[in-house]
Amino acid sequence: MVFRLFGLSLKERLLAAFLAVAVVTLLVAGIGYYALEHARRAIREADYVRLSSARSMLVISEAQTTIKLAQRLLANDRLTAENRQELYDVIAQCWKRAAEAWATYQRLPKTKRETQLANQFLVVWSESRSKTPKSSL
Repeated sequence: MVFRLFGLSLKERLLAAFLAVAVVTLLVAGIGYYALEHARRAIREADYVRLSSARSMLVISEAQTTIKLAQRLLANDRLTAENRQELYDVIAQCWKRAAEAWATYQRLPKTKRETQLANQFLVVWSESRSKTPKSSL
């Protein structure tokens, strides 16, 4: 093929070189577009699924910490009935927030490992909820 180019006129050789550069450019553009789409999907998956998952777990963790704090404050015998009721309300609100966060987490797609960890967490979380006094739920 290279030897055939020597027999062509300058115009034909320039046209062949231009077409070769155009084909290479299209090939590079196609590879770039594919890589860009792949990266966009990965970023969207990381943003929507992974960050939403982490956000839900952080809300649950915050709620659990607040519940623990409120339960410890309830042990104070100098609290008035009004203060106790406020703490019971805080505990109820935290359980509600945690339930909403858990519902959000359950809707998200998970890997097998995440599913196993979620099931283990659910057992511990259910035990923790069952230990909460019924007056605060």
